[in-house]
This record gives sequence, C-alpha cells and structure tokens, in this order.
Amino acid sequence: WCLLSTICHGFHTVPAVSSGHQTTGRRIRWIRRESSNYDDKDNDNDNNNNISFFDLGLSPQLLTAVKSQPGWDHPTPVQRLAIPKLLELGELASGDSTDAVWCEAPTGSGKTAAYALPLLQNLLPQTKRQQQQQRRGRISSLILCPTRELAVQIGSVIQNLANNLSSTRKRPEVLVLYGGTPLEPQIASLADAARKGQTVDVLVATPGRLVDVLTYYHDKKGDSSA
Repeated sequence: WCLLSTICHGFHTVPAVSSGHQTTGRRIRWIRRESSNYDDKDNDNDNNNNISFFDLGLSPQLLTAVKSQPGWDHPTPVQRLAIPKLLELGELASGDSTDAVWCEAPTGSGKTAAYALPLLQNLLPQTKRQQQQQRRGRISSLILCPTRELAVQIGSVIQNLANNLSSTRKRPEVLVLYGGTPLEPQIASLADAARKGQTVDVLVATPGRLVDVLTYYHDKKGDSSA
C-alpha cells in the first residue's frame, strides 16, 4: 500500500486521503502554501506556537525522533496541513488505494518532514499480527528526486529520523540510489537485501539511476543478483 512517488523540488506528490479533484480515476487533494515566510515568530495568524507535533497525531516513536532534531520545536504550516492527512491514509488505506495529495510549498518550508514523518509511522507495524503479515524482501516505498544532492539530503533526513525512533524492534531500512558513483555497490546492496529476505522500507532514488538499476535487472533477465 505504501508506494510513495515523490517529486522533490519545490513540490511533492504523496499518497493521502483526498477529495473533489478527479484525474483518471485518482482523487487528488491540493495542499498549497504560497507565502515564502515560514518564521514562527510571525505567527501566520495560526497561533503556530500553540501547535505541537503531538497535536498532529504522531506516535510516541515518531515524537522521540522529532525531539532529536535540532530546531524542530513546532511544525511548519505545510507540516500542520499535510501530516494529519497522510496519517489518516495510513489508517484507512488498502493495498489498492489510489488516493493522492499534491503538496506545494517554498524551499525550506519543511516538506521533507511533512511526508517523511507519516511515512515512517505508517511503515511501522503496530501489532504482532501486522508484523507477521508484513511481506519481506520487497521495497515498501519509493521517493524520486531530480538531483543527487537532494536524494542524499532526503535520505540522510529519513535515516536520521529512523535511527532515533524509540521502542522499535526493527529500524526502518533506508537505501539511496544516485548517479555519479559506481552502479555495482548499489546493486549489491539491493541484492543483499533480496537474498536475506529483508525489506527496503524507503528507497530514495534519482530517476536516471533507478532506470540504470531496472535496465541492469532486465539485462540479467531477472537474475536474483540484480
């Protein structure tokens, strides 16, 4: 259920509950912040200082991860709008969900955390039954980024959050694929996870390197080493 297709350059496409807008069978809800000013001291007429990450519905595990991040005292406007909707999808979505959210906000407004926090929370199995039902040896979510620098940055943020989750038996696995470096070690990381039956919870990739990986897999005719 958790295929996350994200365009990470000023705006994102992420799965969530939606309403109204219809596009080829996919329901889309728009979240848009046009102002470039995200300073909490200006209050934004929303009483920013009175809203905490706890108020957005994040689990204790995720709240611990948030507290580990310097300067993350209060959610930004885009985080306040997006996080509850994405968490709602995690509670309601089935494997065939086609709902989506288009989220647009200026650079530096906190978009990465706006989808990374609910993504990590939705990936964590909440019950023993869910743990047993969780399929292994697959990729649970995909984040596409237009540049290597952005892929590395987003992968680092998500990995840092995953490392600081509390009370979790298994930390989410994060893997980053990008060009400008040899392909073979990245293929080896994917192949190692496949051989061990490990789930790659979050795969962050640039489009070009993802195509390279898929092409390699096709050329090897689906060999498990790919």
